[in-house]
Amino acid sequence: MSAGSESSPPGARLSIGEVVALLRTEFSDLTDSKIRFLEDRKLISPARTAGGYRSFGPHDIEVLRWILTRQRDNYLPLSIIGEQIDRGEHLADIWGTGATDVGVSPSGDSPTYSAEELSAESGLSVAEIAELTSFGLLVPLADDDPDRSLPTGTGAAQTSPVQASLGLEPPEPRYGSSALLIARISREFATYGLQARHLRVIRNAAVRDASMFEQGIQPILHAGGASADLDAQRSMSRLVALCERLRSVVMGEALRRYWP
Repeated sequence: MSAGSESSPPGARLSIGEVVALLRTEFSDLTDSKIRFLEDRKLISPARTAGGYRSFGPHDIEVLRWILTRQRDNYLPLSIIGEQIDRGEHLADIWGTGATDVGVSPSGDSPTYSAEELSAESGLSVAEIAELTSFGLLVPLADDDPDRSLPTGTGAAQTSPVQASLGLEPPEPRYGSSALLIARISREFATYGLQARHLRVIRNAAVRDASMFEQGIQPILHAGGASADLDAQRSMSRLVALCERLRSVVMGEALRRYWP
């Protein structure tokens, strides 16, 4: 969010008129019609209420602010801005590209989120958060260890035998800071009709890659030495970068017919 700018209450959803009022101090020429035009150009995709009215969450507002800033400060045409959005550059600028970039407090503590909080911050519905969880894209934190996640595909916190014997409900599942980034990215995918069942293909591929890379750095760890951990971290970072580069090139070849 822009420093010194007004902001809506955390998790608030605003109408198009309220968004114009919120952002007009930064963008004096902003109108309802301009926002509708940006939606027509597929640059923003606010949710709709049951009555069909546009409903803007925090993510929608930040994407809109990002677009308007590039128009005003960099004089970029919408075609270029659209290409940047297609490459995900707006997500990197707004929310960061790594788990530790999302929602870390000044003290360095990583916050946790309930399903309702993830919904409010990402623009996804609670049902969509649950679906992402059921397909393993979002993984709740374990109750007894905030740094350890529950098994993949666990949709909610599990009731222990003691809790069950006492008739107690399981505690509400909580998610780590990386879940917010995943939810926001999933919201972007949803604008193209791609839901959790589609994204699990990406998730499964990432898990397989991670397992392969862990095997690749084992010789470094087994060699020991004072710098073994650091060498392993550097090697892992390099492997991830190589993987992303290879994936990008291979996908580009597979989709060559769509490029000019």
